[in-house]
Amino acid sequence: MIIIYGTGHFFKKRRVEELDWCDHCRGRMRLASYTAWRFFTVYWIVPLIPLGSARCVRFCPHCKHYVQFGRRQLRQTIQEVTESGRQAAAAGNAQAAAGAALMLVRLGAFEAADDILDGLEPRPGDAGVHSARGTAHAMKRQHRAAEECFRLGIMADPSSAEAHFLLGEVLVEMRRSQEGIDEMRRAAELAPEAMDVRVVLMTELERKRDWPGLVTVMEEMARLDPSRLDHKPFAKLLKKARGKAGLAVMGEG
Repeated sequence: MIIIYGTGHFFKKRRVEELDWCDHCRGRMRLASYTAWRFFTVYWIVPLIPLGSARCVRFCPHCKHYVQFGRRQLRQTIQEVTESGRQAAAAGNAQAAAGAALMLVRLGAFEAADDILDGLEPRPGDAGVHSARGTAHAMKRQHRAAEECFRLGIMADPSSAEAHFLLGEVLVEMRRSQEGIDEMRRAAELAPEAMDVRVVLMTELERKRDWPGLVTVMEEMARLDPSRLDHKPFAKLLKKARGKAGLAVMGEG
């Protein structure tokens, strides 16, 4: 009998989930970050003896791709980002400080992120700080607090496409899909060049089976970027949506 020994990393604790773009497949979905621990294994499957060496693993459920980095690297990155965020806040650069805080949230350093965000004072007519606070709440699954922050951002700057879009995402997460879609449509109107907004809106409309609305969004995307019609999945979905929308109109008649 031959027994093969080795080492491997096994997921132990989920850190945070966030709706984001996968760097590998470019899909937009809920990416999960975990803490993984290294074990001495049998057949690289059965963990026997923990060897330490914790790693942060960011995992995409669609393409199964993951990115990992060590505990020492994670700790060093958190320290560097925290320091840069504090310096930006002290210098009055709210945008840079908010960006550092969001990166800390993605790394799981919630307390450090909250310290930076709590020290920022929103400027009149600027939705950036409110959006950053709302995003931090959303990543921690605090949807009602996130909604409140995004609405404050819209009150401060009604023309902020980012605030409308982020509010739309949170409303969808809260199962208020029609309100969320309306906010995303508003974001698309405010930022016609922001194709990412339309990609997410397209996904939500397909999920809701709003075929006429999906056709409208996809045709607008094709008008802004004709090369999308050369992408087979996009062209196939557009053809399907046009067919479904035609049937829906016939049914109404």
